[in-house]
Parts: sequence; structure tokens; C-alpha cells
Amino acid sequence: MLRKKNDTLCINLKKLRNERSLTQQNVADGISIKQTSYGDLENGKSKLYAARLWQLADFFGVSVGRFCGEKPDDSEQVKVLQQRIEELAAKLAQSELTVGIYKDLNMELEAKVKRKDRKIDELLARLRQLIGDRIFL
Repeated sequence: MLRKKNDTLCINLKKLRNERSLTQQNVADGISIKQTSYGDLENGKSKLYAARLWQLADFFGVSVGRFCGEKPDDSEQVKVLQQRIEELAAKLAQSELTVGIYKDLNMELEAKVKRKDRKIDELLARLRQLIGDRIFL
């Protein structure tokens, strides 16, 4: 039931989603609809009304004309790249945070082990002293 005039809209909708490595579920969640409803839009099985088109354009950060075949201008491409860089930076920061937490916990654990080792050494010395005292009495 793919309509000719919507072919371009459907193709560009799917292309934008794939360019951003998103699933249909990701987009559906982003515009608050069911995944099956979004799939129907992308496959031309459902009408794409103006309000939904504007919502999708806002979600993808593009102009409505982009769905109709307009080529992205440089500012739009820069915006997409900036968004991707921000996503990667957030992942990197999370990764660095995880490594930092691991290092802190490791240092804390090592300090506790050293304290325990000292305590064990003290107890062993005391035990030797007590045993030694009893042996010689």
C-alpha cells in the first residue's frame, strides 16, 4: 500500500533513522508512539500527517524539507556531527568515570589489606609472645 507521493518521505525517514544508528523503537519512543505505528509510517502503510512530520523533523533535528528530498545544508550536517560527538563524549566520560571509580576502589582495597596485614602481624606477634611466655613458665 506504499503510495507514490510518500515514497520519498518513507525512504528519507528510514535513511535519517539509519544515519543516526537508531532503531524504529528508539524513534517511536522519542515521538511517543508505538513501534508498530512508526514502522507503518516508515513503510508507507500509514498516512504521515503534517503534525507528525513536524514532530519527526524536530526529533531528528532537521527541516521538514529534508523528508521531501532536500539536501542537508552544512549547518544541519554540523549539528548532526556535534550531536554524535556529544554522545561519544558522554560515553567516554562515563567510561573514564568507571575507570576512576575502579582505581579509587582498588586503592581503598589495597589500603585495607595493608591495614589488615599489619593487624594480623601484630596479633601473630602477640600470639608468639603469649605462647613463648607459656612455654618458658
